[in-house]
This record gives sequence, structure tokens and C-alpha cells, in this order.
Amino acid sequence: ACAHAFRKLFFGLCFFHAAIQERSVYGALGWNIPYQFSEADRQICIMQLEMFLTENETIPYSALRYTASEANYGGRVTEVHDRRCITMLITDYYCPDILRDEYKFSPSGIYYAPPFSELDGYIEYIRNLPFNQMPEAFGLHANANMVARINEAMKLLQTACSLQPKTTTSEGGGQSETLLVEATAQYLKELPQPFDSERVVNEYPVAYEESMNTVLHQEVLRYNRLVVRVRSTLVDVGKAVQGLVPMSSELEYVATGILMNQQPTSWKSVTYPSLKPLASYISDLRARLDFFQKWILDGIPPAFWLPGFFFTQSFITGQMQNYARRFQLPIDTLIWNFKVQKPDDELDLKPETGCFVYGLFMDGARWDDKDDVIAESLPKALFSEIPQIHFIPCEMNQDVTDKNKVYHSPIYKTSERKGVLLTTGHSTNFVMMVLLPIAKQHSEKYWTKRGVACLTQLDD
Repeated sequence: ACAHAFRKLFFGLCFFHAAIQERSVYGALGWNIPYQFSEADRQICIMQLEMFLTENETIPYSALRYTASEANYGGRVTEVHDRRCITMLITDYYCPDILRDEYKFSPSGIYYAPPFSELDGYIEYIRNLPFNQMPEAFGLHANANMVARINEAMKLLQTACSLQPKTTTSEGGGQSETLLVEATAQYLKELPQPFDSERVVNEYPVAYEESMNTVLHQEVLRYNRLVVRVRSTLVDVGKAVQGLVPMSSELEYVATGILMNQQPTSWKSVTYPSLKPLASYISDLRARLDFFQKWILDGIPPAFWLPGFFFTQSFITGQMQNYARRFQLPIDTLIWNFKVQKPDDELDLKPETGCFVYGLFMDGARWDDKDDVIAESLPKALFSEIPQIHFIPCEMNQDVTDKNKVYHSPIYKTSERKGVLLTTGHSTNFVMMVLLPIAKQHSEKYWTKRGVACLTQLDD
């Protein structure tokens, strides 16, 4: 019996080792940060497996899971949501069900721990596995194959673009200079002048009962700094092409970014996280500026475009602060509840409590408007829009949410998902967790393995 259990769990461990290695092929759907798991991790787990089975009458599954997912492999996992994923993945292989020959690792039944046999039997099973592994082996949707191919193609195209000559041609009157002049003129025309910050302060003074005024002040200052940097460098590039000012190294980087349709590196120190190409980035920036301009002219909007905020956590905290001050409650005793609205709901009025937000996308799954739950992605549809969500403040001791019927979905600013921890304690990419209802046949583990997350913007 011990030999049977050892071989079953040993095969499950080896499958787990291969699965977490290969998940990195699928980009952020697999892991937010790529990890280099080693044979030493697997070897120490094998030694611990043998030790636990020898020294215990019953199999200590919880100890096996902890040593593998938290200590050995988990010791390399630094991102909190990746840690959640690996701790759930190990439960598919270190579990009592794996001792049964009927237990399968995937819905198709192709992947499983073979029945007890000699070494040749295991080798024969492995040889008969599909040459091209299916995403279901890792708990992912079939669309993950498209993600892997797109990522591979984009890397190839970026390498090819970087090898293109960026100097002007002797024939045709200097195509690069013409392109730079036209592009800078177009971008300058598209971007408005900075906001009148003094007017904003006068019309929306700091008020105890309305934290959104402070949020607006902060956003205006951040966007003004970005707009000034973008407009000044675009103007200087246009002048440098005409020979009116010297072409500095900073302006060369901006000119290269324009020619390659990429965000210049000199802007990244003052901009928000974005993976969009330059043309789409300028359009996105204009949309953000228009959102706040409308806010300044028409007053606080009834619904907020969440992707438009430079520092999203400030907005989230401000809304919670409004509720806490209104009902005189300690803010650290409050949490968020979430209610996804119907797409055809007309939300022209501000809610009684909380706020309406819109503009989110779902990666790895889709929102089912009919059943109001997370559902499988449609074939070849990598992202789907989420309708407006009502963010509702709630006291912790009055929260009636059934945690077994919701998925704790992280919200990220870009599809890259990984970010840098700032001195404020916030990540440059992670925003917050949102609780979304799931169907009865699904669990949080199911969608965690799928790599499901919400995004504030796409890459195009």
C-alpha cells in the first residue's frame, strides 16, 4: 500500500513540477512573474515525500502540500497572487483522490497518474501523451494557446523592428524627418494644454465631506506634469529636426519612439503604466484628460471611469473615506462589496452609497450577463468587457458575502500584471481585489488556475 501511494504521489509531484515550469509559456496567465524552478526543488520534495510516507501511518497531505508549495517551490514565488495559484495547483496532485485510478488531472481524461506498474508502464504512458501539450494540463483555457503564440510573435516582431535602420535616407528627401515632423504636429494637435490647477482648487476646495475634491487635485497635478513633459519634448523634437535646436540624447530617444511607435523612455518616469504603442497611448491619454475636463466642467460624475485615474488607490480610498465620514465609522472597519450591473442599466444618478465604476476588462474568462457570474471565455476572444460595477462600502461585521460563491479577482492596470512596490506600499500595477460571483459548478480554485484577472486597459 505504501509503495502504491508513493508511486501515485511521486508521479503527481513530477507532473506538478512540469506543469509549473510550462505555465510560464503562457505569460501572465501562467505566472505574473516568470520563475526558474529547478531539479533541486523536485528532489527535495521527493525526499520529503518518502520520509513522510515512511514515518506516518496516514498520509499527511497538508504537510506535503505546505513543504512543496510554500517552502520548496514556494520559496521562489515572490508575488502574492502567484503564491495563491501554486498553493491551489498542488492540491490537484497531493490529494487522496490521486490514489484512485479513475482520478484525472484534466477534464479530457488524457492526463492522470497511471495505475501501479513497473517502470516500463509509466514510460509508455508518457510517450503516448500528446506531443503538443494542451492548456487544460495546466488548468488553463484553450485560448491560452493563442496567448502563447501572440507573445512569441510579438517578441519576434519587436526584435525585427529594433534592427531596422533609423537614419534618414538619402533618396526621397529624408523620410524619417518628414515622418517626425508630421507625427509631432499630429500629437501636439491631439493633446490639449495642461489643466488650470488654480481654477480647479477654487471650484473644488478641500472639504471634509467630499474627498473626491482632493482626488481631483492630485490627478490634475499628475496629469499636468505628464502633459508638460510630453508636449515640451514633442515641440523640441520638431525643432531639432528642422535644425533649430541641438538633438540631445533625450530627444533622440523620443524621436526613436515616434519612428518605432513606442513610448519614449524619457516619459516613463512621469507617466502611468501602459503597454500601448505610442499612437494608442496618445489617444488613451487624450481620453483620460477629457474625462477629467468633463469632471471639472460638469461636476463630480455619477459613474467613474476607473482606467482614467493616474493613482487609482487614491480614488478607492477617497470613496471609502466619504462613507466613513458620512456615517462616522472607523475606516479600518470597512470593506468593499461589489454588484455588477446589467449592461443596459441606465446609471445617470449617483448611488446612495458607494460609487459606480466602469471600463474594466476580464482576462482569462468573461462576464455572463445572463446568469451574472464568471463564465468561460468565448473561442478566440482573449478579453471581454465588464459592465459597470457598484462599489458598496460595508462594515466587516455586517458582511454577508459567501466567500465560497465568489472569486477574488485581482485588478491590474496592464496585462503585464507584475509591478514594482512603491514606498507608499502600493504596487505600480496591482489596484485591488474585486469579488465576482461564480457558478455553482465552479470554485475559486478553478478560476485561480485559469489565471483570471481584471484589467483597466488593453495593449492596443
